[in-house]
Amino acid sequence: MPELYHWAQVFKAASWEEMRMLAKENEGIKECVVTLKELTADERARMQYEAREDYQRRLKDAELYGVEQGIEKGIEKNLVYSVDNAMHNLNLTLEQACTALGVTLESYQTAKENHEILA
Repeated sequence: MPELYHWAQVFKAASWEEMRMLAKENEGIKECVVTLKELTADERARMQYEAREDYQRRLKDAELYGVEQGIEKGIEKNLVYSVDNAMHNLNLTLEQACTALGVTLESYQTAKENHEILA
């Protein structure tokens, strides 16, 4: 059979076994199959490396997001506690306690709503 037919069979092959059989008949095809196998393995390794890197990056982002959310919730909880404590212990109104602590009434109310949702 013509050499072109064998080369066409290489690119038509559905498995490495088919390619190996064709490689036995022609040294040029053998070199091509070996190179193709090496390139495919390199590409697979690169893709695995990139997938691991992407996973690590996403994991780190998720951790940072969780830490940031925890800090925000802690700040809100402390704000609510401080204002409530000032009102109770110092006998202040809500407005007086917020003013004394340098907190806006809106930020207290928002923190209080968020805190109640979590409680």
